Amino acid sequence: MYTREQLERYPYFAEQLKKTDITALLDPLTGLISRGYILWFAQWLIEHEIPFSYGMLDLDNFKFINDTYGHHVGDAVLVQVAEHLAKSLEWFGLAGRFGGDEMLAVITGECVPEQIKYDINRRLNRYNAKEGKPYLISASMGIYRTDSTKNTDFEFLVKETDADMYAEKLAKRRHLSE
Repeated sequence: MYTREQLERYPYFAEQLKKTDITALLDPLTGLISRGYILWFAQWLIEHEIPFSYGMLDLDNFKFINDTYGHHVGDAVLVQVAEHLAKSLEWFGLAGRFGGDEMLAVITGECVPEQIKYDINRRLNRYNAKEGKPYLISASMGIYRTDSTKNTDFEFLVKETDADMYAEKLAKRRHLSE
């Protein structure tokens, strides 16, 4: 999905592409940046004291889609969500695949986390309405913004992002049970 030109806008990836083929940087199913490289990119930003936002997206009820409709449908869902996530981040940052149904966002531009979440959900809702499938795709996302990366601890960043994502999942569950 990502092209060489898109990745070369970021100094970390411009350097990686001098010594590595682009296919090694990308997840083979989704075309997002592979887990190792997206995490190393976040670490590189911390080391270079570049403020950024870190996000994690987790599909809601993905196991149901895989179990009910098969892994080929689940794979197609992952590809669609990856495209929507990358499009939502197009001018702000990059998306990567963490594993399974979890994706990461490293947002180097100025962003309002709630606006990114809203845009992703709006795209998924449009996709759900347009396609007329027997299942709906939804996702929960946590985003944590570093004001300054001085003394930023990566584990703290992940913990805060996870807490935001699980708070969103819990809010959705409460809403459904009401």
